[in-house]
Amino acid sequence: MKKFSKIIALIISAVFVMTALIACAGGGNTSTSEKKDNAKPTIEGVQDMTVEAESEINVLAGVTATDKEDGDLTSKITVESSPALTFTNGKATPATAGTYELIFSVTDNDGETAEAYATLTVTRKTAAATLYK
Repeated sequence: MKKFSKIIALIISAVFVMTALIACAGGGNTSTSEKKDNAKPTIEGVQDMTVEAESEINVLAGVTATDKEDGDLTSKITVESSPALTFTNGKATPATAGTYELIFSVTDNDGETAEAYATLTVTRKTAAATLYK
């Protein structure tokens, strides 16, 4: 009888261990109520811009980012350009005339990323007019 009790206890223990392992591994439960739907964030207000060389421009002025789950993500927007410009809080002072492709991006708390694009045209610096009397 003692041997039979030990076998039953061993079988019950094995069943509990298997149940725990299945629960930890997800158990094949693909219920849609457990899956999290994550919407991609959106970036608005991005537009093409023109600035004179050696003038400061804020490329983030009027640009916002929102996400259905996370709300306002505007402070998380990053900007890169090609050719490269150095941005500090969205501001840059391009020294060379030319065309720059701007890439605005933002990533939400679940890792979804949105991008928006604009063109920055930098014109040559014009000389100050000299007034002759």
